[in-house]
Amino acid sequence: MPVIDQIKEKQGQVTYPVKIKVRLFGLLSRYVPGYDHAKGIVVEAQEEITYGDLITLLNLPESEIGFFSAGGIMKRHEEHIADGDEIKIFMPLAGG
Repeated sequence: MPVIDQIKEKQGQVTYPVKIKVRLFGLLSRYVPGYDHAKGIVVEAQEEITYGDLITLLNLPESEIGFFSAGGIMKRHEEHIADGDEIKIFMPLAGG
């Protein structure tokens, strides 16, 4: 870790280079205490993460995840999330 980051960490001024806005759909919000459907949540990470990493960070069970989207495009678990992305996470869809 660079010295400036070590100093900021000691002073409680840590900044995170990756900020992601997350919106949860269906019943996924029950796994994230204090989740606000109107605002979503902002997840901050020290480095780039994948969609699979995001599931882990949010303590979402893999079996409850149907698909992700960013900018209206479906994403795969192994793809990296860019700083500033707005991610939507949906439960599996069913119907007929």
